[in-house]
Parts: sequence; structure tokens; C-alpha cells
Amino acid sequence: MARWIYNRPYDCCDESELALAKQLAILPDDWLIRWGFYYHRDHEGDFLILGPTGGVLVLEVKGGSFRQFALTGRWDGPQKDHPFFQLSAEWDGVIQRLRKVACGRTLPFVHKALALPEVLLEPGATQFCGIDREFILDHSNLADFAVAWERLFQRRKVTAEARQVFVEAYAAESQPSAIRHFIGETDRILLRHATAEFELLDMLRENRQILVQGGPGTGKTWLAFEQAYRLAEREPGQEVLLLCYNLALARTLAGMTAKRVPKRGRITVRSWEGLARELYGTARLKWREPRDYEECCRFFAEEVPARLRQIVRDKKFRPCYDALVVDEAQDHDTRFADEPPESDGAGWWNVYGKLLREGNGAPLAAFYDPGQRPLFRDPNAFDVARLRRHFTQALHVKLANALRYTRPVFEFLKRLRSETTAPLVDELRHRGQLPEGPDVELYDAAPGETPSKVNEVVTNWIAGGFCRVDDILILSPHSQKSRSSLARCDQIGAWPLVEHERKQPGQLSFLSVNKAKGLDSLAVILVDLQPFDRLADAHDQMDYFMGASRARQLLAVVQVQANSG
Repeated sequence: MARWIYNRPYDCCDESELALAKQLAILPDDWLIRWGFYYHRDHEGDFLILGPTGGVLVLEVKGGSFRQFALTGRWDGPQKDHPFFQLSAEWDGVIQRLRKVACGRTLPFVHKALALPEVLLEPGATQFCGIDREFILDHSNLADFAVAWERLFQRRKVTAEARQVFVEAYAAESQPSAIRHFIGETDRILLRHATAEFELLDMLRENRQILVQGGPGTGKTWLAFEQAYRLAEREPGQEVLLLCYNLALARTLAGMTAKRVPKRGRITVRSWEGLARELYGTARLKWREPRDYEECCRFFAEEVPARLRQIVRDKKFRPCYDALVVDEAQDHDTRFADEPPESDGAGWWNVYGKLLREGNGAPLAAFYDPGQRPLFRDPNAFDVARLRRHFTQALHVKLANALRYTRPVFEFLKRLRSETTAPLVDELRHRGQLPEGPDVELYDAAPGETPSKVNEVVTNWIAGGFCRVDDILILSPHSQKSRSSLARCDQIGAWPLVEHERKQPGQLSFLSVNKAKGLDSLAVILVDLQPFDRLADAHDQMDYFMGASRARQLLAVVQVQANSG
């Protein structure tokens, strides 16, 4: 596909330009097309096309049946400027700008033409409305644009120097360095949006316990980390447990803690499973996780809760934390499977309270979104009302706005509505103007084509300056890479592809959608799902939404073709 540079959004363009753009879009990727450009200060032309051979074409589009009446000199449409005079002015403006940029270097050859997509000239015609046929591309020419190009340019060559002059004059903002700067600045804008919410923590400073609810992208993880940091630094320094559910998020939080160490106090990051293993160790119990699926479910649902309750109730057990901060709190059950609904316990939170020196009265911050609780888990096993009764000083706050998305990603997420995802979509709101960014990329892949399409996306993003390989997260609904469409891929292009927990710098990261909760990434590629409007299964709909919602700026979805199973 040709490489495009837009002077304005395509939905603000004339219909005749849109129709022509669709025809030009099939040109190979060694063509460069600028849609919209300024000349003579405040005038705008339609298309500038740089081909692999020939040079540059200044192309002005005129829709309708362009006609001129010889006895009056008038033509259909506005009479101020003859279309060919307008084209000539554009051509002259382009040459002047190229000369200014070139500073003595070789210029590309510049041709001009009127595009008349709704006009079909007679074969052998030498003129049309007084304009030489050489400067007209009619319907048949535009339908076979490559042949028309050869007619215009007569196999001229474009030197590397001349091509560079054009790029500097009309495509500098599309170069990798410029794209990299734009994306980097956008990420800084998004970060400022997130850190601006820290004012909430300032206002709640005198509250020992807070429960913060927020939809996707509202900055819960940033707030959780900031609150943990602030609690650790309180005089004379506190031991803070920063707890989350999944391993990938725990790894990210641990990395953030390593980069920002409190001046006093300490933050200990643990996943739910990591904490359970640690408590087993303090009791000198061996962690024997069954391989059988059903046995494994029983182990985590029954054996581990029972063991942990025994451990923390032991008279020799000593709490070691002053404060608790929990991210993705909706995944931490407030009722164990063996507890009746009418019990006044709080599930895992009973265990967490035993870890705190002040018990249920200790400083606490829990960040949650009930809409993001996995569908395969009992929805009634997390009840924020039960949590509020357990921590009697808790103040409840709800975050209103998404903070981490560019406009294209946000608007794409708003379209992912189904009965299952409606609660999440309805919670997506924003304040003010969202930053601009690249459009969401959707691809359909036949069986076996996913790896090559992922390779294409990754290569284009990195070569184009959109991101580094470390910024890319590949997500699948499958829990393991070996079960995904990338099972046989240890390499994508020049970069190793590894499971997220084994990722090193310079490698691509693979992770399941469910294990990516709480994470976000500059760039996300979502694979192994059909188009959203064809998904009938609620779990698939949720996976699609949750996977897409992990992206801040770059999102590509490589969709399974509906007839490919």
C-alpha cells in the first residue's frame, strides 16, 4: 500500500478526492502520496505524488462533468479561477518550495495534471476544454494509474538526492524522527493527565482507608503506586504491602518501585499467588500445585484459602506491614467458596488484615473495577459493600474519566459494545480534548497468516518511528503462546518472541489478555479473535475489549477470518 501523508482528516475532504484516494491506495509501498498541501501561503492543493520513477505529480481533482462553453468562456462551477490556472499556480508553488529546500541540490522533475474521474475522453483526443491532453487524467487513466504515470514521465529516474529534497519539503513530519517525537510527546501528555489525578490523593490524605472505583484507563494503577509511595514515606517510614492479582502486573509494579525508591519506609510488591507462596514458606509448608486442571482449581479455591487462614491465625504469626494498597481489587474475593453468603467474613481480606500491625484499622487503599472481574469467576465472590463493612473507616470514591487513551483508541473502544461489554463501555468517559494519534489498524488473517501479518505490523511500527520493540505487547485470549496462532514463532522479524514473564530488553512480549489486567502499553497487537461484531461468546467479547483497552496509542487487531474456524 502507498505511504500516505494527510494535511487534514480524510472525512473533511471532497467526495471526488475520496473516490480518487481509494484508487491511489492500491499503489505499492514505494509510492509516497501527500493528500493536501499549501502553496502561496493560504491556498491548498489536492495531491502530491512521488513515484518510484519519474518524479513528482501535482494532481488537482475536479469532480462532476467538467464543461466549458466556448461562446462565453464560462464553465460549470465557480468562475473565479480556471481550474488549469489553479493547477499551474500549485505547480509553480511546489517548484518554488522545492528550490528553497534543495539549497542547490538536484530537484525532482515536477509534472502537473487535472484529474477528471467522471470524464471519459475520446481516444485520440489532443485537447479538452482548451487544455492539452498531456495535462489531463480522465476516468480511464485513473483506472490504470501506473500506465498513465509512464505516459506522463517517460521513464525518467528519480535520484536519491531528489527524493530526499521532496521528503524534506513535503514529508518531513512523516519521517521516523518526527513520528517518534510526536508519539513521545503524546505519552508525556497522557502521563500528565494521569499524574494530575494525584490531586485526589492530596484531598483524601486525612482518610486512613479509601476504596477507589474506576473504569478502564482511569489511572487506578498509577494512583495505587503513588499512594503506596506516599504511605511508605509517612513519618517515621512505613512498611507498605502493594498487592495485585496477576504476576505480570506485579512484575511491572516491582519495576516501578525499583526506579522510585522511597526516601524512608519500604514498598513490598506481591502478586496474590506470590503472597500465598511466601506465607506457605513462613509456615514451612511446601507449595505443591497440581498439574491436573480440576485438582488445580480445587487447590486454589479450597486448599490454599484454608491453609492461609490457619497460618495467620497461629499464635506465633506476626504481622509485618503498616499499610496495604491493593490494585485490581475486584479479583481478590471478599468471600471464600466454603463461606455461606450470609457470613460476615471478608474472604482474602481477612487474611490481608492479619498481615497488618493495626489489623483492620491500618491505612488501606483498594482500587477496583467490578466490570473487569473475569467472567469465569463467581461475580458474587467480590462485594464492595462487604469490604466496606470489614474496613469500617473506608471512604468510597469513583473516578470519572479515562486518562490513558488517544482519541482514535478511545473512540474504537466506545464502539465495542455488546450486552457483556456495555458496563465497561458506559464507564468510558473523558474530560477535555483527547490527544491525537494513529488510527486503529484492523486486519483479517486466514489460517497461518497471523505470524506474517504481525511481522508486518511490528516492522512498520519500528521502522516508522512509532515505537521500540520493548513498547509492544502481543495479546491473545489463549493462556499460553503454545496454544495461540503464534505457537511456532520464536521470532517475529528480527526480534525474539517470548512469554511476558521471561521478556528481556529487545524482545517482543506475549501475554494472555486475562493476565494483562492492570497493565497498559504504548503499542498492543491483539490476535486470535474474530471481528467484534461476529463474536457471539461473552468471554470472547470481553477478551476483545480488555485486550484492546491495554493500548495507549498504537493498536492493531489481527482478526481471524470468520470462515477459518
